[in-house]
Amino acid sequence: TSISIRGVSSSAGSLGIEQSVAVIIDGVYFPQGRVINEGLFDSSQVAILKGPQALYFGKNATAGVVSVTTNDPGNDFEAMARAGYEVRADALDGEAMISFPVNDKWGIRIAAAGTKMWGGYFENTAGDTNYTTFDAANGFAATPHFNPAPTDKKLPGEESWKSRLTIKATPTDNLTLRLKTSYADVLTN
Repeated sequence: TSISIRGVSSSAGSLGIEQSVAVIIDGVYFPQGRVINEGLFDSSQVAILKGPQALYFGKNATAGVVSVTTNDPGNDFEAMARAGYEVRADALDGEAMISFPVNDKWGIRIAAAGTKMWGGYFENTAGDTNYTTFDAANGFAATPHFNPAPTDKKLPGEESWKSRLTIKATPTDNLTLRLKTSYADVLTN
């Protein structure tokens, strides 16, 4: 994912370089933009801060900051589930959440989201190709190679799974403890 603020961004293919737009999820800095997908489900607030934000968020916020705050457990029981189907991409997606208080000082929230795409947004129409390499170690002997056409022509054919567990404790009026752990797995053709 390449995030751009006012036209300033970094290439999504530059995995070894931290992006110009900092992504902050629940106060934690992430150097790559792809994590934005993990933070945007079951979230309570998204803030976009344009311009250099090095003073508050570090030197890798030259273009700005995308700050995401995810939901915490509340004082009441909550549950939610939703599903959607995208016809063009032949994709099913869903999200579910359950949140409940353990007692008047502790609460737990579990959220999960997933996507399964059988089709895609575009089709790779490339056919079989042949190419030749020359090996200098063998006296520049020509070696022909066959590259078959892709078997999965519908792209991106994405599957994703994201989940988050939040435990919140408020032992006193002046102290709040919050533990958040998340997991994400994304596969594409």
